[in-house]
Amino acid sequence: MFVTVNAQENANKQQKKVERTKEKRTQEAQKKYEKAVKRHHTIQGKDTRKEMKKSRKTSKEETPGYRKEFFLDRWFSHKKK
Repeated sequence: MFVTVNAQENANKQQKKVERTKEKRTQEAQKKYEKAVKRHHTIQGKDTRKEMKKSRKTSKEETPGYRKEFFLDRWFSHKKK
């Protein structure tokens, strides 16, 4: 009985270790992607950045289900960003 409990604990520890490493890899990949996107934006010229900003805004507004909050709610909401 003691042997099976110990084996289960080892399996659980191993599983947690695998999950932690997988989560760490995904976080690192996300950081690398964000860094690459930021670098891409900084390489662009001023006019190109302006066009990218404009197209991002229009695509966001045209997304189905997108609706801004009422401006007073946005102004006076005390949410931390």
